[in-house]
Amino acid sequence: MEQRGGHAVVLGASMGGLLAARVLADFYDRVTVVERDILPVHPINRRGVPQGRLIHALAARGTQVLDELFPGFVDELTAKGAGIWDDGDFSKVRISVGGHATPSSGRAPNPPVVLFPSRPLLEWNVRRRVRAFANVTFLECHDVVGLITTPARDKVIGARVVDRVLEHGRALPADLVVDATGRGSRTPAFLEDLGYGRPREDEVTVQLAYACQLLRLQPGAVSEHMIAVFPEPGRTKMFGLIRNENDTWMFAVGAMAGLQPPGVTAEMLSFVEDLVPAPVLQALRAAEPLGPVVHHRVPSNRWRRYDKMRRTPDGLLVIGDAVCSFNPIYGQGMTVAAIEATVLRDCLHTGDRDLPRRFFREAAKTVRVAWQTAAGSDLALPEVMGRRTMLMRISNAFLERVLTAAEVDPVVAGQFMRVTAMVDPPTSLFRPSILRRVARAGGRRPADARSVDEGSGGSGTLTRVEVNLNEEKGIQMSNPNIEVTKKGYEAFTAGDLEAALDVFDDSAEWTINGESMIGGTYRGKNELTELFMRLSEKATKVETKRYLADGDVVMVLTRVTVGDESADEADVFEFRDGKVVRAHSFGDTAVQERIFGSKRVVAR
Repeated sequence: MEQRGGHAVVLGASMGGLLAARVLADFYDRVTVVERDILPVHPINRRGVPQGRLIHALAARGTQVLDELFPGFVDELTAKGAGIWDDGDFSKVRISVGGHATPSSGRAPNPPVVLFPSRPLLEWNVRRRVRAFANVTFLECHDVVGLITTPARDKVIGARVVDRVLEHGRALPADLVVDATGRGSRTPAFLEDLGYGRPREDEVTVQLAYACQLLRLQPGAVSEHMIAVFPEPGRTKMFGLIRNENDTWMFAVGAMAGLQPPGVTAEMLSFVEDLVPAPVLQALRAAEPLGPVVHHRVPSNRWRRYDKMRRTPDGLLVIGDAVCSFNPIYGQGMTVAAIEATVLRDCLHTGDRDLPRRFFREAAKTVRVAWQTAAGSDLALPEVMGRRTMLMRISNAFLERVLTAAEVDPVVAGQFMRVTAMVDPPTSLFRPSILRRVARAGGRRPADARSVDEGSGGSGTLTRVEVNLNEEKGIQMSNPNIEVTKKGYEAFTAGDLEAALDVFDDSAEWTINGESMIGGTYRGKNELTELFMRLSEKATKVETKRYLADGDVVMVLTRVTVGDESADEADVFEFRDGKVVRAHSFGDTAVQERIFGSKRVVAR
């Protein structure tokens, strides 16, 4: 790849810093990684990564990026004993989200590839591959104490560092400085001192605390690669068990909203005995501890909004946890940092002009998806304080239906895992093929599904019973908003567009996804009238299949027919004072483009 010349400095040899250095090595003559620790030459823990002693799994999208940046990376890790789930066999994983367990059998088509290395092995292998680049050097045992700028303070031209042993300071001139120093990043303070102010911070307080114990189990005592029980409303406790390399296992218990887990192995087992299947509990009690119990606390999800700053100096980027640190139970941090590295690569392909603004805005698109997943999942728990946005309420209401279907349908479960692994966007759950399966499940739950409650510490198998829609948490079959929505659909079907429009507030907005000629956002009664007329001109018929309500949010699963074309669609409506103020349609975009034409074709 063509070098752009110059010197790039990366602050921090975190996963984000290492991946940034890997990308920068393709564009700069020299790359220096500044790290306050002395980096180990073997896959062992180091002080600067306290979370390295905790439970980890690498999300599938992160695996994809690492294998792209370092060809053969996945094979290297599996050769060193790291576990892998790549065949979609649900008998090898046991996951419960919001009280919904994955199927006990069956296979997911096109499953995400999930690796299970320990954090030390993973980071050591990345560091080893980065060191192989001749133009990358590591400056270890140095603290970052400041930035160097031009006299006008409009461009960062280096960093000031101090040797932690000799206590000698030095300047590192640079054409680009990338801060990858993690959640404790000092860049907000540096920017404030330079007159730029601090970035706004979005925060969701979770008060997470967890304890982990490295173990060796008896051979064959546990058949799964991973068991994970996430919190659910009314129960903020969680449990995790993952098989790592060298026949070791990481056992974890935790809790949110201020509940503290114990710090002794026997007490940890008692803490989660109502969550753990009896055979697994027995295997853990017979396991050999391989070290002390390690504790970790995370106060909040926190997103520093560099993408919203009015101005930042040229020559300075921020990446990884230094931008956004998530609740770690969802395993997003390393993967987001990996995706941000690819964003940096793509931005550098088009030059370094206006690089910070372009990078922060593009990276924010990835962070936003992960943030909505993490914050939305946390705020699904009533014990977590925070504002539930309309988008979160919509997502959580629909997700309850998806998770219920996932208990009995490996295809839905596999698609859900691809979304949580950040391989596919959340909107992929609205694909017609998935919507049909969610609707077909109809709120059914398996009568004998393997649940994480199974055994309840030895008390026997809990039987799942069929749950009617009107009994599900937060979901209603009938409320005033649903009745209004029904009248709107009935009026449209009858050709009474005026009555259909009467359902909407005068300033209502309706967004239709996709790149068809009707895709986009329609604002106000005039534009909505235009939309309805265009649909009517095509003799559009809408058959409603199912209504779901969560407070002021209504979701409708429909079957839309235009001529010989039919497709499933999901329409989401937000109400205020009995009127729709916002709507969003998720449909089959390919069908829409065939019927109404494509904006992309017109653009050419």
